[in-house]
Amino acid sequence: MDNLHSILKASYQRENAIIKLFKREETLERIWQEIINNLNFEFASIQLIHPDEQTIEAVYGTEWAGKAKHYLEKLPRLRDIQADIAQTCKTEIIAGWDIDLRFQDKNREVSRFDEWIYKQFDHKNLIRVFTPLFLIQDESGKLNQTWFKDFNFTRNCEVTRNKVKLDWFNLTPEERPEKLNGQHTIIELCFPDLDSERSQTIVKVIGTIEAGYRNPYKPIDLEQAVALIKLVGKYTLDIYSTLLPSVLKDIADSAREIVKADSTSLYFLISSNQNSLIHQISSGKIVEKSQEKMPEKTQIPYIYTVFSGKFGWDFLQHFPPRKDGLGEEAIRDAKYKFIDDSQK
Repeated sequence: MDNLHSILKASYQRENAIIKLFKREETLERIWQEIINNLNFEFASIQLIHPDEQTIEAVYGTEWAGKAKHYLEKLPRLRDIQADIAQTCKTEIIAGWDIDLRFQDKNREVSRFDEWIYKQFDHKNLIRVFTPLFLIQDESGKLNQTWFKDFNFTRNCEVTRNKVKLDWFNLTPEERPEKLNGQHTIIELCFPDLDSERSQTIVKVIGTIEAGYRNPYKPIDLEQAVALIKLVGKYTLDIYSTLLPSVLKDIADSAREIVKADSTSLYFLISSNQNSLIHQISSGKIVEKSQEKMPEKTQIPYIYTVFSGKFGWDFLQHFPPRKDGLGEEAIRDAKYKFIDDSQK
């Protein structure tokens, strides 16, 4: 009877998770309304990452939604602005044209803006703040759902660059040159309270938020950018619940509960070229997560990897699924495989 109850409960959890996939637009609309109404921005765009395609796409909120889609390039100087924000985890305020301050070539400027999108939708008159959508987890996978509530701007945010040209804001839309930059402020988030030598804090990026004003007359201040970071932190889990990895996590939880296992891991789809958007917190800052390189012949590059129970990121990093193992055999043969205790 207890087993039947577990199966029914697990079935309900899976169905509820799948329903959320079909409510994504409703969820995005609610969050978009919060950004516009509570923070007084004129527009907002929500971008989501497609791990299977290794792209980030504008999916909701503006006229360029569905038209702006870019690869998660590994080389920084080749990245679009959204792909770069997703991979650096920094928040940036940009008015008008972008000049990537990391690359100052003598012959030409390096920009992260898509020139066609920029011209097609008259972005020369926009001032925008770009910020990542991310989840913070401990090494066991438990989500930190309150990091944004106690967010202290003066302690936890470091302004690494703040460049404002007030003349840009005094020009009319007609007077502004096509590629003139009026503000470039970069904010780096710090989480000293989440940094521990005993455990590893994981940062998982699922997309970005872009919000701003048309034909602005003043810079976006830091307080407003921080308010957006807080609001995004509050609702990122809602967005995540409408994505496939969240549903796969619920399936893994259900499978573990049905068979009364200590741990369950689930691997979905194989990728030939994956650029991971898993970061970690080191010295209080979000940095790219170091990966222990396994011999290429032993690795299987799965696009989606989820776990439930005692398995965590640290365990899976050291013991990834191997080629020619039972998992690959199960996929190839379309049959379940298992190791019985009696065979040990």
